[in-house]
Amino acid sequence: MNTSFASTWDNPILVAETRGPIIENVHRGAYCIVDVQGQILHAVGNWQRPTFVRSALKYFQQIPLVESGAYRSLKITPQELAVACASHSGEYVHIRWVQRLLHKVGLSEKHLQCGTHPPFDRPTRHELIRKGQTPSPIHNNCSGKHAAFLALCVYGGYSTHDYLDVNHPVQVMIRQAIASIMEISEDSLIVGTDGCSAPNYAMPLNKLALGFARLAAAEVDYPHASRETLQIIRNAVIHNPYLIAGRNRYCTLLMQQGKPHIIGKTGAAGVYGFGLTKRSIGGAVKIDDGTSGTQYLVTQGILYSILTFPEIAEQIKPLNEQYFTKVIVNWSEKVTGSYKFIISDKE
Repeated sequence: MNTSFASTWDNPILVAETRGPIIENVHRGAYCIVDVQGQILHAVGNWQRPTFVRSALKYFQQIPLVESGAYRSLKITPQELAVACASHSGEYVHIRWVQRLLHKVGLSEKHLQCGTHPPFDRPTRHELIRKGQTPSPIHNNCSGKHAAFLALCVYGGYSTHDYLDVNHPVQVMIRQAIASIMEISEDSLIVGTDGCSAPNYAMPLNKLALGFARLAAAEVDYPHASRETLQIIRNAVIHNPYLIAGRNRYCTLLMQQGKPHIIGKTGAAGVYGFGLTKRSIGGAVKIDDGTSGTQYLVTQGILYSILTFPEIAEQIKPLNEQYFTKVIVNWSEKVTGSYKFIISDKE
């Protein structure tokens, strides 16, 4: 084994998974918490390693939609902007707002290039089956983001058939906005392709945390990302948390419980980003093995037991039973173990 490679993954255990009286599995990872100047307030693990931030990037991918003037010119609503920032569950309410955004610019779901998967929401998925219907691209959790990309294409007079090309004007504007607010050069952004085929970027966790700190504060103008733009996006997600995820989803529950103090967004493969609006602090989490859901325990643990801001800890305390220590049940609904957040001293 290449020891230099192995050392970059030598992160502390952040989540322990028990079965009966013993630990059966562990999930290692890193996290970083910063202020709006980028000063590191607390960090654990190898937060410097480039990480594809996946859907945690979505709030920032909508900066050009607002900054360009498209948001006002097209009379996009806060609800439509929120679903554009979402990894939604494919529920009717999500689909309705995505359709409204597409129709507003004379397009339909046939223009979406995000691909198809069944709705995340189980009742919605079962309802489709009962009706003999099959999922379509609009059920994709990223359909709102893609609809917003297309809306910006129409507003700017850009081509729509290649809107996911990394050098398309829409993607160039997104890259400029990300580089600006996160204080990272465009050249150092490592480009990859996300699950929905959109360009995605790898960066150290402190840069994602910085972006969330600045979006949550929304107090300063940055090149390609004005204070007003940040305020519009921040307020859209704070006031429409159900559209960001959906039924029994952590992003929705966290922002509902923590309103108006927290914005948060999950990403695939164990990523989470959050910002504290009154404290002007941001954080980013990455679970090394990418196990879905474990990033929520770490985020909840950070917010409740590490940062311990009274106005936040008390509000989100009801989520502890599900996301600070999460009980594991089997197919017969018997408790077999639990997931537990581990406070690491390996900084």
